[in-house]
Amino acid sequence: METDHSIANRSVPAAVVQLGRGLPPLLAVGIVLVATVQPLAALVAAAGICFLALYLYRRAWLLGMIFVFLIFQNLVHHRLLSINESLATVVKHADDPLIVFFALALVAEAFLPAMRLSKLPSWQPFALVLLVCLLSAASNRLTGKEVAIGIYVLLKNFVWFFLAASLRLDHRGYRNVMRFLMVVLGCILAFGAFQFFTGDLTYRLLDLRKDYRFGILRLRSIFIHPVYLAESMALLAVVTMSAYVHFRRTSYLVLSIGALIAVALTMLVKTILSLGFVLGFLLMRRRPLLLVPYVVAAVTAMVVFAEYGTENVQRQFSVYIESPQNVRREGYRICSEIMRDSPILGVGPGMFGGYAATLLESPIPEHYNFLNYDGLQYDTIDAHWPHLIAEIGLLGLLACGWFLWSAGRASWRFATRQDLSPYARILGMAAAVFLLIAVIEAFAASNIEDTLTGFMIFSMLGLTQGNFHSADADGAGR
Repeated sequence: METDHSIANRSVPAAVVQLGRGLPPLLAVGIVLVATVQPLAALVAAAGICFLALYLYRRAWLLGMIFVFLIFQNLVHHRLLSINESLATVVKHADDPLIVFFALALVAEAFLPAMRLSKLPSWQPFALVLLVCLLSAASNRLTGKEVAIGIYVLLKNFVWFFLAASLRLDHRGYRNVMRFLMVVLGCILAFGAFQFFTGDLTYRLLDLRKDYRFGILRLRSIFIHPVYLAESMALLAVVTMSAYVHFRRTSYLVLSIGALIAVALTMLVKTILSLGFVLGFLLMRRRPLLLVPYVVAAVTAMVVFAEYGTENVQRQFSVYIESPQNVRREGYRICSEIMRDSPILGVGPGMFGGYAATLLESPIPEHYNFLNYDGLQYDTIDAHWPHLIAEIGLLGLLACGWFLWSAGRASWRFATRQDLSPYARILGMAAAVFLLIAVIEAFAASNIEDTLTGFMIFSMLGLTQGNFHSADADGAGR
């Protein structure tokens, strides 16, 4: 059986390996010389070289390092704002150079003999998505800057998919990935439990803003926004439930129940409904005994509502339903108007709904009188699908849907293969189920284009889809 090390070494051309052996001494001398004149430049150069080495000889733990960084990125940025605003800005946007670096490296690798374009999974639907973006930009006569920023914001998370797909894992590699996810996400859950019982203590410790919904203090663990806790606990829930289906260990069931309760305590209705719908449907069909977590969650919800009363619930929902300008409702209205005017290719990438629209000062929101519920001009929309349709039209929606269908189908087929490691099948099932949850939630969330949640979605798919194709070819991953 091939090891993770031997499989990964095949992806690096022999000439690159030979060159890499002679470069470190020369680079070390050069960095020392530069450090005597420009210490900061030497530090940046050393960090860049180390990161390049990590990429060339990459393992699954490279994804783990990125995941941990993205988990703490917003919290570190928040704490640095009052200390050093410039450094805080660097931390906030540190994921952008990472994504650009990986994108360029993967493009270069795609044309090397060891990693031809045909070996990259789902590259055809991705190429179609990119082509539609370019056609939409051309039809709307966008400038080069608008095209670059708009396409980057819309498609940046696809890089995580191809990066994860470039890894080749054996039984031990899949086991380590699953254990890593359980440890990291389990620690987040444990801190969330500590936060639940200590109340204001952790909020003061992390300098977090207290947020109430339905009269209850929303759980957020180490995250600035509760949505990230909800998404990460949803991933933990699907991984641990998949593990329980395979191994029947009570510890996995207990961990999944804890993750579901944490999702409920974020009071994030869109995540709760998406997670409950998908998991409930799957588990009721195939594993009736796993309905226990749902019974616990339902009882907890009823107790909470009984204790705090229905008035708080009605008051909370009135903020969204009865306000004259609800942001999501307005987003769908504007999307329908854009479809009426430009149904095939939309208004162009970066022109409506995402961070790029704010950055580029797009005239589209003002043109369609897109206002937030507080009456202020609004540039972004908290829903992925109307954002996608408005920017690259129905053709873009079909292309993106093809990509996600292809990736999700491959992950599900990967989960059903009996000749693969059980850990590989667990991750394949979790990836497919988590994708379905994300697709449903994306009707009321920008999760697919968000960096952290997008990383969780696309890297899970890439770890399984990429190995699905390689397993057919050379037995990798067995």
